[in-house]
Amino acid sequence: MADRPMLVAPVSGYAAAVIAAVLDEVLPGRLAELQRSVDAGRLHPDYLAELRRAWVATRQAAAMWLAWRATAVDGSADGVVAALAAELCEIDTDRAAVLLGVSPNRVRQLVRCGRIIGRRMGRMWVVDQRSVLVYREEAGSVGRQAGRGSAQALRDGGL
Repeated sequence: MADRPMLVAPVSGYAAAVIAAVLDEVLPGRLAELQRSVDAGRLHPDYLAELRRAWVATRQAAAMWLAWRATAVDGSADGVVAALAAELCEIDTDRAAVLLGVSPNRVRQLVRCGRIIGRRMGRMWVVDQRSVLVYREEAGSVGRQAGRGSAQALRDGGL
């Protein structure tokens, strides 16, 4: 099979912030549908991983622009920029673990396999809070319950 061409659509600045906000609104539900397609063998998992990486890259570009914009002109963010920044919330793996009812190590595993959006910052990992909440909802639909310890969930057949 021939390699497919690598097409790049760079996005930055205000466009990245707007596109990230739209993706944040629309994509979580669509990702759940696509994950079901992957699970059923109707979609190759690489396509879903590619989409998640593109979302991460867009969110990172938006976060960088928002951080620059917040201090560039007069040291404060305007209302639109502040609202967009609030939607791009990253949390540490300890907080994500509490939200998911798993260990911080499991959160890092979920990031590495592309199930939740996150990145390493030096020695620390941060994850996108919205992707954690989407994952928790997806996991809940297949029997996992957030807030339960992973060992208990394993005993109960939930993980």
